[in-house]
Amino acid sequence: MEGVFQEDLATLSDLDEKSLLESLTQRFKQNHIYTYIGDILVAMNPFQYLPLYEKVVSEMYKCHEKTSLPPHIFAVADRAYQSMLGRLATGPRNQCIVISGESGAGKTESTKLLLRQVMELSRANSQLEQQILQVS
Repeated sequence: MEGVFQEDLATLSDLDEKSLLESLTQRFKQNHIYTYIGDILVAMNPFQYLPLYEKVVSEMYKCHEKTSLPPHIFAVADRAYQSMLGRLATGPRNQCIVISGESGAGKTESTKLLLRQVMELSRANSQLEQQILQVS
């Protein structure tokens, strides 16, 4: 099956509901709970502990290229942070991250993880860190 282990489903030759669901199901069975569809990160709640959020993983996703590591919420946080600071080709830009899903999907946990990573990235920028703390 094409796309089972593809990390960005936007690259599938046929992106329809059936292929999307099959790919996500197969990735989930392999504990690949994050999948890109272009700039969108799909996260599936594993309802179990996975070692995806440890310090070593957090460090790996600092200042990395999107395609160099598997999809992850830390990658979204890093890309937003780098874009906000103007380190990407677009120059400094305000950022907005939308977290959506059904009840029990893991929205609250995803938000906590995302904010934790942005806080980690902004440690050297005390003004930004204070602004994030006020929002949290």
